[in-house]
Amino acid sequence: LVLPATSIQNAVVLALAMAMLLTPTRVIATFLGRRTGFKFRAVLYTLISGILYAAVAWVMDAYFVPALGLDIRSVGIYLPLLVLEPLIIKRYESQARERIWTSFKKGVITTLGFCLVLFIVAGLRELLATGTLGGVVFFRAGLLPMAALPAGGFILIGVLAAVWRSLVNTFKKRISLGVKNLE
Repeated sequence: LVLPATSIQNAVVLALAMAMLLTPTRVIATFLGRRTGFKFRAVLYTLISGILYAAVAWVMDAYFVPALGLDIRSVGIYLPLLVLEPLIIKRYESQARERIWTSFKKGVITTLGFCLVLFIVAGLRELLATGTLGGVVFFRAGLLPMAALPAGGFILIGVLAAVWRSLVNTFKKRISLGVKNLE
Protein backbone atom coordinates (compact mmCIF):
# COMPACT_ATOMS: atom_id res chain seq x y z
CA LEU A 1 0.00 0.00 0.00
CA VAL A 2 3.02 2.25 -0.19
CA LEU A 3 2.25 2.99 -3.84
CA PRO A 4 -1.17 4.66 -3.55
CA ALA A 5 -0.46 6.39 -0.21
CA THR A 6 0.73 9.61 -1.82
CA SER A 7 -1.68 11.99 -0.10
CA ILE A 8 -3.85 12.26 2.99
CA GLN A 9 -6.93 11.90 0.75
CA ASN A 10 -5.70 8.53 -0.52
CA ALA A 11 -4.80 7.49 3.03
CA VAL A 12 -8.37 8.22 4.17
CA VAL A 13 -9.81 6.05 1.37
CA LEU A 14 -7.41 3.20 2.15
CA ALA A 15 -7.91 3.50 5.92
CA LEU A 16 -11.70 3.37 5.54
CA ALA A 17 -11.41 0.28 3.37
CA MET A 18 -9.03 -1.44 5.80
CA ALA A 19 -11.21 -0.57 8.78
CA MET A 20 -14.23 -2.13 7.10
CA LEU A 21 -12.32 -5.11 5.71
CA LEU A 22 -9.58 -6.30 8.05
CA THR A 23 -11.33 -6.94 11.38
CA PRO A 24 -14.59 -8.35 9.97
CA THR A 25 -12.64 -10.68 7.66
CA ARG A 26 -10.53 -11.87 10.56
CA VAL A 27 -13.51 -12.49 12.86
CA ILE A 28 -15.65 -14.26 10.25
CA ALA A 29 -12.72 -16.40 9.12
CA THR A 30 -11.92 -17.31 12.73
CA PHE A 31 -15.52 -18.36 13.29
CA LEU A 32 -15.75 -20.39 10.07
CA GLY A 33 -12.17 -21.65 10.34
CA ARG A 34 -13.12 -23.72 13.35
CA ARG A 35 -15.21 -25.89 11.08
CA THR A 36 -12.62 -26.40 8.33
CA GLY A 37 -9.25 -28.06 8.31
CA PHE A 38 -5.95 -26.21 8.48
CA LYS A 39 -5.28 -26.78 4.78
CA PHE A 40 -8.22 -24.65 3.70
CA ARG A 41 -7.83 -21.74 6.11
CA ALA A 42 -5.91 -19.44 3.75
CA VAL A 43 -8.38 -20.12 0.93
CA LEU A 44 -11.29 -19.50 3.28
CA TYR A 45 -9.73 -16.27 4.50
CA THR A 46 -9.12 -14.98 0.97
CA LEU A 47 -12.64 -15.96 -0.12
CA ILE A 48 -14.22 -14.15 2.84
CA SER A 49 -12.01 -11.13 2.19
CA GLY A 50 -13.10 -11.06 -1.46
CA ILE A 51 -16.79 -11.30 -0.61
CA LEU A 52 -16.49 -8.59 2.03
CA TYR A 53 -14.50 -6.41 -0.35
CA ALA A 54 -17.42 -6.34 -2.80
CA ALA A 55 -19.66 -5.01 -0.03
CA VAL A 56 -17.01 -2.60 1.28
CA ALA A 57 -16.36 -1.13 -2.18
CA TRP A 58 -20.08 -0.63 -2.76
CA VAL A 59 -20.61 0.99 0.67
CA MET A 60 -17.60 3.26 0.24
CA ASP A 61 -18.59 4.32 -3.25
CA ALA A 62 -22.23 4.89 -2.32
CA TYR A 63 -21.96 6.48 1.12
CA PHE A 64 -18.57 7.31 2.63
CA VAL A 65 -16.58 8.62 -0.28
CA PRO A 66 -19.20 11.09 -1.65
CA ALA A 67 -20.06 12.32 1.85
CA LEU A 68 -16.40 13.06 2.58
CA GLY A 69 -15.68 14.45 -0.90
CA LEU A 70 -13.17 11.73 -1.68
CA ASP A 71 -12.55 9.93 -4.94
CA ILE A 72 -12.34 6.14 -4.63
CA ARG A 73 -10.68 5.98 -8.05
CA SER A 74 -7.69 7.91 -6.70
CA VAL A 75 -6.21 4.68 -5.33
CA GLY A 76 -6.82 2.78 -8.56
CA ILE A 77 -6.22 -0.96 -8.63
CA TYR A 78 -4.75 -0.94 -5.13
CA LEU A 79 -8.14 -0.94 -3.41
CA PRO A 80 -9.16 -4.36 -4.82
CA LEU A 81 -5.69 -5.66 -3.99
CA LEU A 82 -6.59 -5.28 -0.30
CA VAL A 83 -8.26 -8.68 -0.64
CA LEU A 84 -4.79 -10.22 -0.79
CA GLU A 85 -3.18 -7.78 1.63
CA PRO A 86 -0.44 -9.53 3.63
CA LEU A 87 -1.95 -8.21 6.87
CA ILE A 88 -5.07 -10.21 6.05
CA ILE A 89 -3.39 -13.35 4.71
CA LYS A 90 -0.66 -13.51 7.39
CA ARG A 91 -3.31 -14.35 9.96
CA TYR A 92 -3.39 -17.97 8.85
CA GLU A 93 0.30 -18.77 8.96
CA SER A 94 0.06 -19.94 12.54
CA GLN A 95 -1.45 -23.31 13.37
CA ALA A 96 -2.88 -22.03 16.63
CA ARG A 97 -6.59 -21.38 16.76
CA GLU A 98 -7.72 -18.26 18.49
CA ARG A 99 -10.96 -17.27 20.12
CA ILE A 100 -13.33 -14.94 18.32
CA TRP A 101 -12.92 -12.18 20.93
CA THR A 102 -9.13 -12.42 20.65
CA SER A 103 -9.44 -12.31 16.88
CA PHE A 104 -11.58 -9.16 17.15
CA LYS A 105 -9.13 -7.41 19.50
CA LYS A 106 -6.12 -8.29 17.36
CA GLY A 107 -7.98 -7.18 14.24
CA VAL A 108 -8.80 -3.78 15.73
CA ILE A 109 -5.23 -3.28 16.98
CA THR A 110 -3.77 -4.31 13.61
CA THR A 111 -6.18 -1.99 11.80
CA LEU A 112 -5.32 0.97 14.03
CA GLY A 113 -1.59 0.36 13.63
CA PHE A 114 -1.93 -0.01 9.88
CA CYS A 115 -3.93 3.20 9.61
CA LEU A 116 -1.41 5.09 11.74
CA VAL A 117 1.49 4.01 9.52
CA LEU A 118 -0.59 4.71 6.43
CA PHE A 119 -1.30 8.30 7.53
CA ILE A 120 2.34 8.90 8.52
CA VAL A 121 3.65 7.66 5.17
CA ALA A 122 0.99 9.43 3.11
CA GLY A 123 1.40 12.69 5.05
CA LEU A 124 5.18 12.67 4.69
CA ARG A 125 5.00 11.80 1.01
CA GLU A 126 2.48 14.56 0.31
CA LEU A 127 4.46 17.11 2.30
CA LEU A 128 7.78 16.18 0.70
CA ALA A 129 6.46 15.83 -2.85
CA THR A 130 4.07 18.77 -3.14
CA GLY A 131 4.68 20.94 -0.09
CA THR A 132 1.08 20.52 1.05
CA LEU A 133 -0.58 18.47 3.75
CA GLY A 134 -4.28 17.75 3.32
CA GLY A 135 -4.53 20.66 0.90
CA VAL A 136 -2.87 23.17 3.25
CA VAL A 137 0.23 24.71 1.67
CA PHE A 138 3.37 24.55 3.82
CA PHE A 139 6.01 25.07 1.12
CA ARG A 140 5.75 26.73 -2.29
CA ALA A 141 7.33 23.73 -3.95
CA GLY A 142 7.96 20.17 -2.91
CA LEU A 143 11.22 19.50 -1.09
CA LEU A 144 11.61 16.05 -2.60
CA PRO A 145 9.40 15.54 -5.69
CA MET A 146 10.61 11.93 -5.94
CA ALA A 147 8.46 11.15 -2.87
CA ALA A 148 5.40 11.11 -5.15
CA LEU A 149 6.89 8.26 -7.18
CA PRO A 150 6.64 4.60 -6.11
CA ALA A 151 10.41 4.40 -5.55
CA GLY A 152 10.19 7.47 -3.31
CA GLY A 153 7.57 5.72 -1.20
CA PHE A 154 9.76 2.68 -0.71
CA ILE A 155 12.79 4.83 0.10
CA LEU A 156 10.71 6.74 2.65
CA ILE A 157 9.54 3.48 4.23
CA GLY A 158 13.17 2.33 4.43
CA VAL A 159 14.25 5.57 6.10
CA LEU A 160 11.33 5.42 8.55
CA ALA A 161 12.17 1.80 9.39
CA ALA A 162 15.82 2.71 10.00
CA VAL A 163 14.84 5.64 12.24
CA TRP A 164 12.39 3.45 14.14
CA ARG A 165 14.98 0.70 14.68
CA SER A 166 17.49 3.28 15.90
CA LEU A 167 14.98 4.71 18.37
CA VAL A 168 14.05 1.24 19.62
CA ASN A 169 17.69 0.23 20.06
CA THR A 170 18.46 3.48 21.91
CA PHE A 171 15.47 2.92 24.17
CA LYS A 172 16.51 -0.67 24.88
CA LYS A 173 20.05 0.44 25.74
CA ARG A 174 18.75 3.09 28.13
CA ILE A 175 16.43 0.58 29.78
CA SER A 176 19.20 -1.99 30.18
CA LEU A 177 21.53 0.67 31.63
CA GLY A 178 18.79 1.73 34.04
CA VAL A 179 18.30 -1.88 35.19
CA LYS A 180 22.06 -2.34 35.71
CA ASN A 181 22.24 0.89 37.74
CA LEU A 182 19.42 -0.34 39.98
CA GLU A 183 21.31 -3.58 40.72
